[in-house]
Amino acid sequence: SGGGRMYVTMDRYESDWGIVRRGWNAMVRGVIEPEDITAEYPGYFPNAHAAIELARKIYPKKLDQFNPPFVVVGADGKPVGKMVDGDAVINWNFRGDRAIQISKAFCHANFNKFDRVEVPKVNYAGLMEYD
Repeated sequence: SGGGRMYVTMDRYESDWGIVRRGWNAMVRGVIEPEDITAEYPGYFPNAHAAIELARKIYPKKLDQFNPPFVVVGADGKPVGKMVDGDAVINWNFRGDRAIQISKAFCHANFNKFDRVEVPKVNYAGLMEYD
């Protein structure tokens, strides 16, 4: 699951926690927010390729970094990559200004920027110390 980094997950300088929330919901919970689902773009796909191809077709002027979120689902319609306790998360972003907010959502027990709803106990690692 995923989406374009500038619309899903990777905000900068704590200016828009909605971006981070959108990524959390898609990648951690396997949920697409209602405002990102349209008659043309369902938000749930059998694979990432299908999601990216449809986004490019529907939004030809958008750069990939602004693609809407997507969740990969199985034949039963359930998310195949929803995060659960014991999963490992490796943040490969080397720029701390983009990585710090999602890192806070995973690592801070007293996180209060949005309702995470579900908070799996994951092993979280990054390329550098972000905070």
